[in-house]
Amino acid sequence: MQSITDRAMLVDLTIKQWTAAKHDRNVSQEVAQLHGSDATMGRYNKLLIGREALEKLRKVATAAGQEHRRRTLPWLDNGARILSSEGYFGYAELMRCFEAEWEQAVDEFVHDYPACVDQAQCRLNGLFRSDEYPPAHRIRDRFSFGYNVFPLPSSQDFRVELGAAETARIQASIQDQVSEALEAATRDVWERMRTAVGHMVERLWTYRVTADGVNGKFHDTLVENVRELVELLPTLNVTDNTTMAELSDRMKADLCLYSAQTLRDSTSARERTAAAAEDILHHIEAFAA
Repeated sequence: MQSITDRAMLVDLTIKQWTAAKHDRNVSQEVAQLHGSDATMGRYNKLLIGREALEKLRKVATAAGQEHRRRTLPWLDNGARILSSEGYFGYAELMRCFEAEWEQAVDEFVHDYPACVDQAQCRLNGLFRSDEYPPAHRIRDRFSFGYNVFPLPSSQDFRVELGAAETARIQASIQDQVSEALEAATRDVWERMRTAVGHMVERLWTYRVTADGVNGKFHDTLVENVRELVELLPTLNVTDNTTMAELSDRMKADLCLYSAQTLRDSTSARERTAAAAEDILHHIEAFAA
């Protein structure tokens, strides 16, 4: 328990952005009356500004969220995720880059905001309501980007005086929660490995060059995805699972040896890699079940 608290932490990525959407109750009522339906059975939601105005911010938020999930592991259900100490500096540097992109996109949006509202007045016409828009000097407050780091909980850190019996019960409960969460996190890593290797097995064995063309085509990402996962696995192996480390080494040695193009061109390289992937998958599935 002490070793895992030394090797990992919890990280919570928080991205706040203005949705620029509004439920128009008047229109919802009008539609219900027009069709003689219950007004609670539907609603009309309108965009306050064009979707394209916030597209850059949406892309940054999506990319940051995806990278956050890729570099971390699930922890209970409160939003925070497990990040290893080995993976922290890479994570922090990447999030600094995303934050810089985010701030630039916010600056651009704040600058364009008055013009966006003017355009919305024309596009919404009779649906435009000026009181539904934040004032220009407050619109920046609707956006934020950041992450918080917390230590993994330890039963030994619980020192509230509740009596020996109740304190022991709570400490045992904390221990159980941490153990269950770490088991779930480990299963998540095994599942990532199974998905990447399983896809490689399927695509390599079904690839065929015939007189009519190519059957079972695969993209360069078939190999790239495995390589990216192999590079990330040491930071995801927070429980220091030796079998996982060994299989990761095998993936690097046997599945990343050839480029995707070489696997397309060489039957022998493709078959050797497919056989190795199939054997590795067999071992992974014993733990991913």
